[in-house]
Amino acid sequence: MCGIALGVWHHEDTQPHDAWASVINQIQRRGRDACDSVAGTQNGTRWELHASVLCLRGKELTPQPITSQDGHLHLAWNGQIFSSEHEDDPLLDMEKNDGAIIMTRLEEHADQIPDVLVSTLSAVDGPYAFVLVDTRNTCVYYGRDPLGRRSLLHTTTHGAWHLASVSGAAWETHWKEVDCDALWQVTLGQAPVRIPRHISRFFLRAPCDDVPDHAALVPDLHAVLSESVRQRVQETRRARIGLLFSGGLDCTVLAALAAQHYAGPIDLINVSFENPRAIAAAWAVAEAPVEHDTFPADPYAVPDRVTARESYAQLAQLYPMHAFRLVQVNVPYAEYVSYLDTVQVLMSPQASVMDLSIAAALFFASRGEGYVDGVPYKTDARILLSGLGADELLAGYARHRQAWRRGGYDALTKELQMDLDRIPTRNLGRDDRVLSSHNREVRYPYLARKVVAYLASLPVQAKAYFELDELGDKYLLRCLATHLGLTYAAQLPKRAIQFGTRSAKMDAAGAHAKGTAQAFAP
Repeated sequence: MCGIALGVWHHEDTQPHDAWASVINQIQRRGRDACDSVAGTQNGTRWELHASVLCLRGKELTPQPITSQDGHLHLAWNGQIFSSEHEDDPLLDMEKNDGAIIMTRLEEHADQIPDVLVSTLSAVDGPYAFVLVDTRNTCVYYGRDPLGRRSLLHTTTHGAWHLASVSGAAWETHWKEVDCDALWQVTLGQAPVRIPRHISRFFLRAPCDDVPDHAALVPDLHAVLSESVRQRVQETRRARIGLLFSGGLDCTVLAALAAQHYAGPIDLINVSFENPRAIAAAWAVAEAPVEHDTFPADPYAVPDRVTARESYAQLAQLYPMHAFRLVQVNVPYAEYVSYLDTVQVLMSPQASVMDLSIAAALFFASRGEGYVDGVPYKTDARILLSGLGADELLAGYARHRQAWRRGGYDALTKELQMDLDRIPTRNLGRDDRVLSSHNREVRYPYLARKVVAYLASLPVQAKAYFELDELGDKYLLRCLATHLGLTYAAQLPKRAIQFGTRSAKMDAAGAHAKGTAQAFAP
């Protein structure tokens, strides 16, 4: 994990915007093992490239930006390569730094930089964002992986152009996500030019006529998802593992698979908010609380806390030799309010009510300060696993069932295709900016290329079987959970993070606000 920030001023004497220092500060928070910068002037245009490093691979720390031996190329690389089309690809060697390997290739073919970038990045799977400054040709190359798992923003203001992993506070201009459908080249002082990728979009298979044999598909899903988890927990630089844990289906399956591949303790990080509006409403209800729910007497006994405890207990029973730690993060309302400005800066340019409630939950989860068995505890995990992607690939949202009711499996397939196409702009950039602010890297096993390709190859009825019952969403994953012995999580209905943690609608002012409404001006 790294932070990247590039500033380009089209006149040598132009001073950086006051908020540029805020950007650099946010970049440094993302990688505290090393921070450095390089700067220069080309044809009257001044530029500076900053990078921070969270070292998770290689025998030694490789500071960034990485500069070529001749001094003409400067690379800020924020990526992790987990697999490649070439079994002997040096980028798979976890004893070496992948950014340094890419720089070596660029040096060897300095007159073919666009071709080297496209061929190298098209062959590998993993999250990345990068900025490459080529001073010999006075241009900049930049881009993100096709799913947008690493954030990269851009903005133009007051005769300056900026690229950064995170925006800063107090900008008058609006930052935008860098498009993931291509790589980009900018000759300093001119407009960006697309560098087409090899085809990287996944197309979902059409619905089938027959009912699939779900039991027969479970071993294949198990194999491909297990390998994805293995790559993300084993091939690390002595890093501890944490997991964003609601106790629900997606994350509990990941916890079980992680236990099969990782010998060290796994921190299951569960977040709960003190929600004054929900507490007041609960006390106003005369009926007794639902079974197993002590809310509102315990303001942190929110739905995700209840399910987390139950799923944690089942994991401990299934894997008695493995050390799971349930980290219970309690967020008082006053603390939530005190960090609102910080969360809003990190999530920007996303600015809706729903984005804010999700981002707040992820921010405090990534901070990782809570209790284990009643004792104060802060996780030292540098890697966080996330179950994001399971809902989009396996039809886990309520609107997926609505699409099926409206137009059958054909309509559902179209809805899922839309979700897959827009996941870079809807979720992943925002989540990366928030989760990485505490010097941690988030990894998404469900979004590994081979997992996505496998699920895209199945007809939608193999993934969701809505005729069955209310648990027909993500049906294939529920079958896998049952196969793994996770009978509790296999039966849980889908619940959005903002409602499970009660980070949504925190006060009376927001009680009637729609999720799509603007929470603040980005």
